[in-house]
Amino acid sequence: MKRKEIIVILADLFSYSSERGEDISLKNALGVVAECLALGLTSKNVRFAVQSEAFQGLLPLYTILGCLLNFRKLRKTRPLSKLMASTDLSFAAVSFPVVQCAELVATRADTLYSNVDNLGLVSLAKHLVQRLRTTTGVELPLPRLQSGELEQVTGLDSDKMSNSRGNALFLDDPPKAVKRKIVKIRTDQTEGTDFDLGLVFEYLAILGVSADQLASWRDSVRRENMTALQLKNVLADIAVQEFGEVNEKKRNYLASKADLVERIRRDTQAVRKRVETNVAELWHGFYEKEFYETFKRVEG
Repeated sequence: MKRKEIIVILADLFSYSSERGEDISLKNALGVVAECLALGLTSKNVRFAVQSEAFQGLLPLYTILGCLLNFRKLRKTRPLSKLMASTDLSFAAVSFPVVQCAELVATRADTLYSNVDNLGLVSLAKHLVQRLRTTTGVELPLPRLQSGELEQVTGLDSDKMSNSRGNALFLDDPPKAVKRKIVKIRTDQTEGTDFDLGLVFEYLAILGVSADQLASWRDSVRRENMTALQLKNVLADIAVQEFGEVNEKKRNYLASKADLVERIRRDTQAVRKRVETNVAELWHGFYEKEFYETFKRVEG
């Protein structure tokens, strides 16, 4: 049985729909790859592809998708449904979901590993794949969303964790920063209620603490044998240790930058070749069925 490949996209085209000042740098790309390897994505069937290089040949596919997608469907797709309320909306922001769908289609990906925020994207991609199947005759897999056990990691302020919100813990945060952020987690006790330690226990579970140990600490807090601050300090110590082990592996990978650069180059070329082959097949199928057959009928 053929092993499936995992494609990790180094998204330097993110600036296409944002106000970010500059694209991902080589330093950032190497850091992302080293971090992925340190976290266990070491299999040979994992590809690390630079987005702008791997997907250079997508213009024909954008053209096809533009012909197949109606505005009503696009307007119902999240997060575009929220963006539509804006009076200052760029065409890039509207069309970016099509760009993302094109990448799924061009690699013939059957799974998108992401959080639940991308359910709208997967729904749109399924719609486009079904239309492509009909118009081109090319067999394409229907993509699905795979979010794993962690559908969405909660941030330090109990909202969605992200860099833009400033509520994230980073693997490369120094130990003092990790401890400072964790200690500041709100666990206030309101009158007649227990401490709100749900977020602290959520992080402990993510870091691999057993259910039995978590139950024991919950009981200690309930019996007032452990304070909220003590539990947060326990979390901080575990996080610092776990992050330290990952960062040590990351530094080891970064020590061989030439090897990382070569792997990224090789993987990007492999993905680019696949994209070009798939797009050419779709382009040929689309025009062979939709244009040439119609032209022949008219000619006859």
